[in-house]
Amino acid sequence: MSAEDRRRAMIGIMLAIGAYMLFPVGDAVVKTLGGQYPGTGIAIIRYCASSLGLGLLSFWRDPDRFWSFPDPWMQIGRGAALAATTGTFWVSLTFLPLGEATVIFYLNPVIIVILSGLILGEKVPVPVWFATIMAFAGVLLVIHPDGARIGLAGLLPLASAFSMASLVIMNRVSARSEKCSALHSQFLISVCGLGFATVIATLGHWSGLAALHLSFPTPSILTRGLLIAGLAAIGHFLLFFATQRVSAGRIAPFAYTQLLVAILLGMLLFDDHPDAMTGIGAAMIIFAGLVTWRVQRGVVIRVKEAD
Repeated sequence: MSAEDRRRAMIGIMLAIGAYMLFPVGDAVVKTLGGQYPGTGIAIIRYCASSLGLGLLSFWRDPDRFWSFPDPWMQIGRGAALAATTGTFWVSLTFLPLGEATVIFYLNPVIIVILSGLILGEKVPVPVWFATIMAFAGVLLVIHPDGARIGLAGLLPLASAFSMASLVIMNRVSARSEKCSALHSQFLISVCGLGFATVIATLGHWSGLAALHLSFPTPSILTRGLLIAGLAAIGHFLLFFATQRVSAGRIAPFAYTQLLVAILLGMLLFDDHPDAMTGIGAAMIIFAGLVTWRVQRGVVIRVKEAD
């Protein structure tokens, strides 16, 4: 690798780390709204902002194809998965410490590999199955066997992890036959996500649960909602630019920066101090994720060498 390639790779990695540091900041802003406004309502604000921004960019880039809606069922499915990912995770922050919720959510890289085997027919190596067992054991440690500290609320970030994994699988399927630009596709997914987020928020409001009761957002809540949308947008753009400079495989291990920042923010802002069992569970999940990444990366390298 030349000096220029190393420089580009380092810039890409730094951009990715910046993105992964921004994402939990947005989650921390959501948590500051705990008890004031439901996460389902914040999701509506977030997707309104992203749909507007992405829509303007998509129209500016290709006005002739702006009204196209290729592969509608795939876009709707991805929008539903996106809304479920955000809604369940942000609602979980009403009940759970930021660090613990993020730890449980980080089961999703392992889930992605398992779903790749079950749905896409990809071969899942034996070490990955062992890593999966370890990761689920880590989640149980975070939740705690007796459920005394987290309890059933721990199922919310777990559901979010499954939804995110489903979204990634659908992205991989659609990539084989994508009929529009990535920007326009993201716009369509955001619009569909907004629709499903609205349905989820409405059902939550009708449920009678005080934590899901909707009201017209105050200027303070609206401002924080737009801040969350802005942080997410900047983070995704940083991640996009990172992948232009270095392969996704080299970036993947640094995703756990998000987990560490989430735990740190929870300690500094909300006085949430993970106990020893949570620390052990987090270490197991991180180790399982890194094992999964390493094994899958080795498979990809061998396939390329065979070609």
